[in-house]
Amino acid sequence: MGAPNPQHFKYSDIKDKVLHLAQTSVYLVDVTSGVNQSIKSFMSQRNLTLNSNEALSLRLLCCDASLPGSGMATHEATGDYHGVTEKMVYRRIYDDTIDLTFYVDYQYKVMDFFESWFNYCVGEGSTFAQQDYKLPNAYYRMNYPDSYKCDIFLTKFEKREAIAQPAVKYTFIDAFPSNISSIPISYSGSEILKVTVSFSYTRYVRETGMERVPTEFTGDLKPTEQAKVNKPEPSSLISPPVRNVAASNIRTNEYYNNFGDNRQNSTNFADFTDGSNGGPFGQAIG
Repeated sequence: MGAPNPQHFKYSDIKDKVLHLAQTSVYLVDVTSGVNQSIKSFMSQRNLTLNSNEALSLRLLCCDASLPGSGMATHEATGDYHGVTEKMVYRRIYDDTIDLTFYVDYQYKVMDFFESWFNYCVGEGSTFAQQDYKLPNAYYRMNYPDSYKCDIFLTKFEKREAIAQPAVKYTFIDAFPSNISSIPISYSGSEILKVTVSFSYTRYVRETGMERVPTEFTGDLKPTEQAKVNKPEPSSLISPPVRNVAASNIRTNEYYNNFGDNRQNSTNFADFTDGSNGGPFGQAIG
């Protein structure tokens, strides 16, 4: 079978094959489900609990991740055939780490979670109490790897119709936080605080399957609240009108968004995360 010949494509074929591509911004990272009981007990001593709400927050706050890669270690054979150099694979080489970046919440629970996991790895809190590490003669005694290595998960999917569609799932075996990057802060223009954590792991397992993406979030809701999600009230389908503006050149009763802020430029999600409006979604500020 040789090289392909030039071929004519219909516009419908191009639209069907080329325009339906995967997007980089639709994924979920789970670093809490595989955490063992030893780490949970250590975190609970520091008033950090891993309930369903905290786990969901960590999934949503992961703003930057990367799909892992791998390579092959090869052996070079020269002279088996005259003038030919061959290479044979003898092992698979995985990336050393995977870097995950998280938005930091205003209570700093994201940082507390990773710092606690990191401290447990190096034995801080099991050899001495946390306050004892302020002493000049304090030392570290690492915990056993089996107690702090856990599996973490990454799922890549697409935001399309609520039908079964392909999804790619990665399981990182024996992962643990090996590095927490420094976080720069300054008096210049405020930005969202982010923390980048590097996880070391033994290998990853990639699985593909068909997943159904729900159109509505169905988390831990009461039956009456879930009923409103399944069948919303007719009035909730219409955005509330903004207040009348006493100006002849501005139209009144315009519908901007459902976030509660009546200013037109507040449709940008960054307005609610950089502190410019200073209030929750359901409260109008300014």
